[in-house]
Amino acid sequence: MAEKQVRDYDKFMLRFPDGMRDAVAERAKENGRSMNSEIIDMINNALHLTTTGQEAIDYMLEVAKSDEVNDLSDDDRVQVETLLLQLAEMTTKKIEQGSKNLSQILTLISRVKKPS
Repeated sequence: MAEKQVRDYDKFMLRFPDGMRDAVAERAKENGRSMNSEIIDMINNALHLTTTGQEAIDYMLEVAKSDEVNDLSDDDRVQVETLLLQLAEMTTKKIEQGSKNLSQILTLISRVKKPS
């Protein structure tokens, strides 16, 4: 059976908020790929991290509490460092989104609360 051609892939129109298109274009340029490839990579990473992110964080925290870190090979240390940096970035984004959500919730509470 013939492999699917690019023109046969599912298509999806996308609207970017102000500034996001430029940010994606810059990131794609830095990574040496097209904007389409960059967006697909970001979506793929987001889908993967969403399902495994908390498990990885929990595991790394347990490893950090033990002496297992001392037993890592140099290659494993590089891989673990990369994963930890990704987890730190993901956690930062979750905190930022959580702070934004909390701010919106508090604003809504103040709007619905009856005056005393």
